[in-house]
Amino acid sequence: MRTVDTDAYSFHVALDRVFQSTGWRKKCELADFLGIKSQSVSSAKNKGVFPIEWAFRIAQAFNVS
Repeated sequence: MRTVDTDAYSFHVALDRVFQSTGWRKKCELADFLGIKSQSVSSAKNKGVFPIEWAFRIAQAFNVS
């Protein structure tokens, strides 16, 4: 059975990658791009999960994987 390294999919790892790929420095920039409230980003951070929908939209817009 194959195991998944959950650290590789954590919120912080994903957010660091987003910041590197976009040049953003603040979570509010992510929220603005996604058209959501900053509280939604904070909620995802507290859960420790970066929503795949967010990652997909960013990947498409910035041509990154």
